[in-house]
Amino acid sequence: MVELLPERLISGLARANARTKGRFDTFKNVVVSNVPGPREPRYLGRWRVDQWFSTGQISHGATLNMTVWSYCDQFNLCVMADAVAVRNTWELVGGFRASHEELLAAARAQATPKEMAT
Repeated sequence: MVELLPERLISGLARANARTKGRFDTFKNVVVSNVPGPREPRYLGRWRVDQWFSTGQISHGATLNMTVWSYCDQFNLCVMADAVAVRNTWELVGGFRASHEELLAAARAQATPKEMAT
């Protein structure tokens, strides 16, 4: 929803939230981030980065944060939640996993032999 609102409106809401020390923070409760990462491996000096671990954060008014990153054609998901609002984050992760498998199966069914080789 926030992506659909004009940037000036979001900036104004953020300033109002800061001025009221969070009492105005009613325009969000779920944070979702989808960041496409590099497809090629990255290195720290001579060491190759094998895994990309990402976490979001829970802030006042946001009870759930779902962060998705990709790295070298791997899908990485982090789910953080307020324990009172979301009692079992593994249910969400299971839903993501099942949906991801379903999308992969559909893509494979539509792929040409050339696409399957890559």
